[in-house]
Order: sequence, then structure tokens, then C-alpha cells
Amino acid sequence: MKKNSFVLKVTLPTILIVFVVLVLMTFACKVDTKENIIMNNTAVTEVMHYSDKARSGIALGGIGTGFAELRKDCIFYNWNIFNNKPKGTGAKLNLPENTMLFFIVRYEEKGKDPQLKLLQIDEGYNVAVIRNQLYEFPWLSGIETIEYSARFPFVNMKFTDSDMPFDIELEAYSPFIPNDVKNSSLPAIHLNFKITSKINNPVDVMLMATLRNAVGYDVNDKYYSTELQDNSDYKICEMSCTGMDTKESSFGTMALASLSPETSFYLGWNWRHPYYEYVLQNKTLPNIDNTKDRNKIEIDKTTGKKRPLKPLYSTLAVSGNLENAKVLENSFIVSWNFPNAYDNKLTNIVGNYYSNFFNSATEVADYIIKNREDLYKQTKGFLNNFYESSVEPFILNQINSQLNTFITSSYFDKLGRFGIQEGLTSDRKWAGLATNDVGLQGSVPIIALFPELHKSGMRVLKDMQHESGETAHVFYPGSVNNDEFWAVNGLN
Repeated sequence: MKKNSFVLKVTLPTILIVFVVLVLMTFACKVDTKENIIMNNTAVTEVMHYSDKARSGIALGGIGTGFAELRKDCIFYNWNIFNNKPKGTGAKLNLPENTMLFFIVRYEEKGKDPQLKLLQIDEGYNVAVIRNQLYEFPWLSGIETIEYSARFPFVNMKFTDSDMPFDIELEAYSPFIPNDVKNSSLPAIHLNFKITSKINNPVDVMLMATLRNAVGYDVNDKYYSTELQDNSDYKICEMSCTGMDTKESSFGTMALASLSPETSFYLGWNWRHPYYEYVLQNKTLPNIDNTKDRNKIEIDKTTGKKRPLKPLYSTLAVSGNLENAKVLENSFIVSWNFPNAYDNKLTNIVGNYYSNFFNSATEVADYIIKNREDLYKQTKGFLNNFYESSVEPFILNQINSQLNTFITSSYFDKLGRFGIQEGLTSDRKWAGLATNDVGLQGSVPIIALFPELHKSGMRVLKDMQHESGETAHVFYPGSVNNDEFWAVNGLN
């Protein structure tokens, strides 16, 4: 007897018998006892606490540079690095926040299929740029648990998952050093990762950092550009756009750096295919740049101009083999340079203070890499000294959390004019800069940490003082023309 016919003769009767037994068992169990009725009417209950939702986090970036807010779900919210609203005057950014910057670990135990873990508490849609990830790409899933702690300017996270044979730790920060204005106003985020194995068997891992090219996010007619700087100890991917007006507030550069000589890369990818298929099947990235494929243009029927295919992402990765509690460590840096910050009338470029020192995001990353040990030591030293106090910890925590305002609400233009926005919400800014009442109340930490900045704001108000002696209540980006200001306020 042939094997196939034997299988059919044996399997089909067996299936029929099993089916009949299951049907009989089902009917036998449907006895309407009081206990069964109660059990059938009891829904599964879950509990969600107010603190479960990621409502706020540490703003990462420098004074006056813009920022991204890292919350406990490891999603970067409120991206404000493009001179965009609400803090800036450029168009509001409406891109998905969970795919602006994200991290994935690929791992493969000997004899098992490879898996991908997104280091986010995902919302089940558009997971790592895959819209229907559960159905389209089940090899990728979000992390189960994130332990989160934050003391400005540091965020510490620990990622654990019952599927992963290792734990991952992340320390994220931006330099913040009292009395050092330049190094406290760097447009960058430093991310230190540590992966520690929990098993004796070997496991191959690849940690990937992905950044979206959002240059010219409000401009359709443009071309993507991507450049790789390959150094002996690290690699930097810089993204920008050509073919757009270089005076747009959203024009500039973004960079992603990996501080490993063994960094692999996949630049200029767009969607699940073929990027994720390659990632799933390989232990390193292919070291390719597909930006030209994103610039395979579609023609705008209204203007006749060419537009690139959206969106565009670039990924840097570090790979290694873990065994016997071995550790893999790597640092990534995200930096930016958007020089065209405009005044409130959108007529004059007031710029950003960091543009006095850097002409590109790559220059920022290079500077941080070369000075990273000193920047980290001084920033950590500030935090440690702050908490070496006899004041109750809960009071120190409250004070520490308010230092976040240095990043979220600061205005610091190219001429060095500094002010804190009186109010800032997710949709708009309120009042102006360095208002007399709120500015006076909030001046203590500025004077204590950066007296040079406080003097700068005072000089602006002094220069705006009316000939009658009256001082301005507030100033705005670019509003240093005395005659115009006082005419608006009825004194000229």
C-alpha cells in the first residue's frame, strides 16, 4: 500500500470519530446548572490604573534646541526639533510619534527560529512601521514589560520579556551642566544600551536603532538625501532633503550615530518589504543605501513637480553572540541641526544658539562622541550632587522635575537672547518670553544654574525699555524693535 493512501484510510476515520466524540462531550457539558450559568456570565476582568498610561516623561535635548519627550512606554513624544509649533513658528508636526525613533532587537537561539522584539509598549497598530503587524509579520512583537525611572536629565529603562533569554537596559540623557551654556544647549540625545544574557546557551543578537527622515516634513516637493560617515570607531548616518527651499524652517539635517566599529546599516528603507524580511533572516544588516529607491518619483498633477515616495527610514545596528551571562553594550546618538528658526511674523530668521558652533547634525554627533566621557561625567555629577542633600527626597524630586522646563520651554536664539515661555501646551504657546511676573518667580533656578542666561534675558528687556522709563512686560522671538513694540502697546 502506498504511503499516501494509507494515511488517507487511517486519518479520515480517525478524524470523524474524534469529531463525534467532541460533539457528544459538548452536549453533555451543557447542563444548565446554577454554577454553569454563573460561570458563563462572568466576564474576564482586567484592572488599569491611572499611572499605567504614559502621560509625561523627560524632555531630551538641549536648552533652546527643541526636544523629544521619552515616556515610560519608550515612545518619543512631542517632537519639537524642527522649529515647529507649538514652541516654534513652523508648521505643526503630524507624523506618527511611535515611528520617529525606535529600537528593535533581533535574537536567535541555537536550534530555534529568529524573533524580533520592539522596545516599546505598542498600541497594536503601525507597529515599527508595519500597519497590521500581528497578521502581516508575527515574528515581530512589542516588549512585555518596561521598568522606568527618571531623574532629569536621565531616563533609565529595563526591558524584560518571557520570550527573551536576556534583559536590556537603556540609559538616555542629554548633557546638562550648570554654568556651561554651550554644552547644555547641544541638539542631541545620547542612548546607552546594555544587553545581558540570562542563559548558558549561546544566542545571537542584533540591536537596531531606526530614525525617520522628517526633514521638510511640511514640504512635498523635495528629494531625500542620505550620507554615511564611516569612521574607524563609529558610523554616522545623516539625512536631509534637496530640491526644497533651504530657507524653510523645516530644512536642516538629522543624524543617527552608532559607537561601534562593527556597526552595520540599512539606509533609506521604506516599508516592511524587503527590509524586515532581510532583518529576520540575517544576523547583521546588509550595509546598503536604498535612498535612491525612495526618490523614484511620483508627479504632482497640480504642480507638475516631482515628489519622493514617503516615508524614509535609516537603521544602524550592532550584533554579537551572548553566552554564559555575557554582555553586549552599545551607544547611539541622535542629533539635529535646523538653523531656520523664524520670528513670530515669519519674516526674519532669529536662528538657534547651537548654530554658532555647528553647521550640520553630523558635526554635533562628532563633537559629542569626542567629548562624551567628560559630558557624561559632568552631567552625572550634577545629578548626584543635587541629590546629596538633607532635603526630603520627595521635595528634591519635585524640584528636579521642574528642571525639565529648561528644555521644553526655553528660547535661545543665535544672538544668545534667552527666555522661558510663560506657558506651553501641546497645541500652542501662551503669553511670551521672560514675562515680568512669572519670569521673576521662576528666575531663582536660572540664576543659580545659568546666571549668564538670566542676564541675557534682562538685557533684552533693558534694550526694549521705553524712553519714559516703562519696561516691557514681555518679549517675543525677534521683537527687539523698540518703536514697533511700544507702538503696538500704545506708547508711540
